[in-house]
Amino acid sequence: MFNRFLVLFLALGIAGGCASSTREVVTYSNPRISGANKETQWLIDRGACLQKSYRIPVPTRTPCYGSGFSKGYCESEQSRLLNQVNEARQQIFDGCMAEKGYKKKITSVKK
Repeated sequence: MFNRFLVLFLALGIAGGCASSTREVVTYSNPRISGANKETQWLIDRGACLQKSYRIPVPTRTPCYGSGFSKGYCESEQSRLLNQVNEARQQIFDGCMAEKGYKKKITSVKK
């Protein structure tokens, strides 16, 4: 039937609203893979791409001393660095999956 299967849910963002909110669902599909080994091949490919993306080390959080502006700056800088690492890891993962023939589709779903 469908050559797609839901494999990865990522909450990429939440759109705020009074009555409703949405989440983004990421789906990967590979038209070259069919049959019984589809799920097994997905797990193998996903694992290889995750392994590749995890080669980027996560910066160690250090305690933020001080108060006021200096502490706030320190905490926001650490969060910014962590977000950069996560974005880089996602880009590497997406690129690896594309190399293996997977197509990424993002859809918004109401909660």
